[in-house]
Amino acid sequence: MKSLLLLSLAFSSLLSTNQPLSYNTSSPILNQGENGFYYAWGTPSNYLLMEYGLSSSGNLSWHGLESYQTVSGSSLHPGEAWGSMVIWVAPCSGKVNLNGFMEKGTNQGDGVNLGIYHHSFENKSEEALFSKFVESSSETLKFDYNETISIKKGDSIIFYCDSGMARSNSSDSCGCPFVISYTQMENDLVENEDLSKYLCVGRAGDIGGFTHVDTKFAASNLSGNQKETNKGCKGEIASLFTGLAAFYALLTIKRRKDNEN
Repeated sequence: MKSLLLLSLAFSSLLSTNQPLSYNTSSPILNQGENGFYYAWGTPSNYLLMEYGLSSSGNLSWHGLESYQTVSGSSLHPGEAWGSMVIWVAPCSGKVNLNGFMEKGTNQGDGVNLGIYHHSFENKSEEALFSKFVESSSETLKFDYNETISIKKGDSIIFYCDSGMARSNSSDSCGCPFVISYTQMENDLVENEDLSKYLCVGRAGDIGGFTHVDTKFAASNLSGNQKETNKGCKGEIASLFTGLAAFYALLTIKRRKDNEN
């Protein structure tokens, strides 16, 4: 009897751990990474995580740098220059069903870009699952989406909106209510794993389109006895000033000797 009870408990535990995981964008998060969700601003390929605090509206919310650039659950509002997004990171490999819709909230304003992107952590690239510019005069403001896709552990699904080419975010509220459900799961799930390591968070300069160049200003060689200065403009200018200083030092010494003679 005891053996049957233990077997029954083990079987129940196995069933519970193998139940498909499901996630809902409509549930606001209290901390970045909660249920695998992150709120960010920028573009799908270059973004920074939002901060929680007083936004430009005077309310407490997750916000970016720009006015009214906020996210709360499945409600998004872009900035003027950069978009807002909800990012979900896959905790394990398998297949997920994305069931919901992308929506422009009102028929006011000058239009928005809406998008759903699948970011491959392995390839560091995005695939647009859905992308559309929605004018305010459009007859359809809501776009249903229901697809099942293959996904790898660490991949991201990004629900995105921005203010369009005119860069005016007036009346640009958007929505992305989605249920993300695993229909097939592999065995690479790690309980309570920090999924932020799979994000591709950039720098503000990356979002602005600037190219960051790493430059060595001083580095020891293998022997550790000499220093190697950088070869760029600053290095050339430094060398020039060093040469001029040496020249003037020699000139001063020569004048002193001439005066002594």
